[in-house]
Amino acid sequence: RAPRRAMLHWAARTASEADLVRVAQRAWLALLEIVPDDPRALREVGLAAFDAGRRGDAEQYLERYLARIDDDYEAHFFYAEALEERGFHNRAEPHYERILALLATSADPGFRARVVRAQTLHRLGHEEAALAAFEALLDERPGEGHLRADYVTMLLDAERLGRARQVLAERGGS
Repeated sequence: RAPRRAMLHWAARTASEADLVRVAQRAWLALLEIVPDDPRALREVGLAAFDAGRRGDAEQYLERYLARIDDDYEAHFFYAEALEERGFHNRAEPHYERILALLATSADPGFRARVVRAQTLHRLGHEEAALAAFEALLDERPGEGHLRADYVTMLLDAERLGRARQVLAERGGS
């Protein structure tokens, strides 16, 4: 069992690093068959399920992962998003709050973490703080297309159509 576990870990990590998504998924799932609570496998399978649009599967795997590893802001975010998209806002909210708590203790959160923070502020209804966070991120990386799209979506949700039009009209990097 231990050699098979090590081999599956190696295969899954190697396939993930080579961006061989299906191969990595098969290896992570095979690992979960012999070690049902392997944290890395639960996380990877959960995130892949989210990416594939399988929110129920994402919820299941990420819930099991977070029961073991509670300090992963990214896993909390995708778990909360899966819950939110399935209509479970009350279950998602504590995970959004946990994200903010985790990121507040980070000495120097990277760009991705700050994007997640801005999105989380929006999900929790802290619109002014979310707007300020998105503006700062856009100032830092004006050409970041995904960031611009997330910000416009937030602006539309907040019914700030004028600013949404302006952000869409702005050219990144100018």
